[in-house]
Amino acid sequence: SWRGHDSQVRFIRRVGRALLWLNIFYLLCVAFVPFATAFLARYPLQPASLLIYGGTLLLGGLMHLLHWNHAVGHGLVSEEVTPEVAELFRERISMGIAVYLAATIAGAFLPKVGLVLFACMPILYMLPGRIDPRLIEEAAARLAKGMPDTAKLAAFLVLTRCWKLCFSMKWTVSCPRTAATCASFSMRASMPILM
Repeated sequence: SWRGHDSQVRFIRRVGRALLWLNIFYLLCVAFVPFATAFLARYPLQPASLLIYGGTLLLGGLMHLLHWNHAVGHGLVSEEVTPEVAELFRERISMGIAVYLAATIAGAFLPKVGLVLFACMPILYMLPGRIDPRLIEEAAARLAKGMPDTAKLAAFLVLTRCWKLCFSMKWTVSCPRTAATCASFSMRASMPILM
């Protein structure tokens, strides 16, 4: 989830209000993952815990896809994102959504099968996909050219990194008050950008 988001953000050159909101909703889904994971860890063979965990990952995957589709569809990505590259990203995200859906449905009836499918998902993302060599080539080209530095893009990246820091599993489990304070700060900091 973080890795895919990081790959997407690297290609975003302009940020609009709608993309910022999609990003916030996506990060809210990601922020809920530790709670769904803790619930699943406590009740691993209960269909309800698998449904909550799977639903969280499905919603996150769908928000990830919406985020990418909006960025590509509204020309917010760099010129390096050809239609072929955009489609490769969509395929990679859709693969995750399909596996999460299968695992969630299986988990409702056969919890052990659902757990195995969820456990296999990170392995699928670790395998190199068709997009990976392309990303390496494009990252090298981007570094050679240099990235444009705009205020909105910088604010978008800071907001994204703040959310990632605030809602890392370590902070949310060990210090929910700090995480909530950081989330509140992130939302207040993002308001001028969204206006």
